[in-house]
Amino acid sequence: MKGAFDARGRSGELRILVAEGARACLKDVLDALEDWSLVSVALDGASALKLAAELDPDLILLGMELPPRGGLEVLRFLREEGGQEACPVILLAEPGDQDRLREGFALGAADCLVLPVLPQQVQARVRPFLPKVGRGCGASLAEGETTRPVEEALMESLGRMAELHNGETGRHIQRTRSYVRLLGDALVRSGSCPPAQPGLLERGAALHDIGKVGIPDAILMKPGRLTPGEFEVMKGHTVLGRDVLLRAERTLGESPFLRVARQIVYTHHERWNGAGYPQGLAGKRIPLPGRIMALADVYDALVSRRVYKEPCSHERAVEILGEERGRQFDPELVDLFLRIHPLFQEVARRFADEEEPVRSGEASFSSVPAGG
Repeated sequence: MKGAFDARGRSGELRILVAEGARACLKDVLDALEDWSLVSVALDGASALKLAAELDPDLILLGMELPPRGGLEVLRFLREEGGQEACPVILLAEPGDQDRLREGFALGAADCLVLPVLPQQVQARVRPFLPKVGRGCGASLAEGETTRPVEEALMESLGRMAELHNGETGRHIQRTRSYVRLLGDALVRSGSCPPAQPGLLERGAALHDIGKVGIPDAILMKPGRLTPGEFEVMKGHTVLGRDVLLRAERTLGESPFLRVARQIVYTHHERWNGAGYPQGLAGKRIPLPGRIMALADVYDALVSRRVYKEPCSHERAVEILGEERGRQFDPELVDLFLRIHPLFQEVARRFADEEEPVRSGEASFSSVPAGG
């Protein structure tokens, strides 16, 4: 078939359709999925629609630039005429695609990846949508982790929408999710964290600023530092986000994902010494997910450009986080970070913002940024 590759894999238990016209991007995605059971590839819209009808895939990864008319036209046809109303679709987008991503989510996309991507990131996003996992793809992931329900996918999509509303390029979320996963995996290796936890942490991290959808645009989009009064309003995003997830739990029932996400949302601005917000918790009274997110968020704030500051070097960020050991951050997490910080630098380099968006400055009460 012109524009399509033969499906590859061993058992055919999982059916993944990757529709992407850019060969370089396609290679990155396929490398991440090489051990999964059955992956088919389409290089254009017509081939994507034909394979979708033939394969009835479990999941579709759909490029926004898919020729000839773009991935959104393919998605619209799949939903309205192609008999794929329920198949989850992850959009493969370029930086700056916020408007088209909004349209994609309105058409029913379940998630998005902003290119370029890390293999581990593709695997983490893909695996929860699949009904069962073959032996080949399970080795690097937590044994016994259950499949994500539709409700969890919807909550993560809400996180994507919050990200777009905040004026982010999307790469802040990519980076912080990756940092959180790195710390979670390090905790597993140290024996301080169960194997299933890093995946929950990574997915929950996408929601960490979900409460900002309730912050007035005049404050959220202010091009500069906030006044003390504006900062008090901004601090309320932790409570707003917690309330959103509490309502979700009351409606959908408790789940490990919602519990971890709520802890991240509500406590990622707490400080080890009790000087954070919204509760002023100290030490291990701060839930572990919040302590992990705090370090990841601040590292990203330090090495990223903001309208009110230039980025600092990775080396300087490492020094600052080391200085805040036992003050702003959990000492154990700082020690782990100091052992693996080159991996943070690689994530920051790979997902660097091409053009930093105009974002409000969450003025902090110390020299260390409050995070994103």
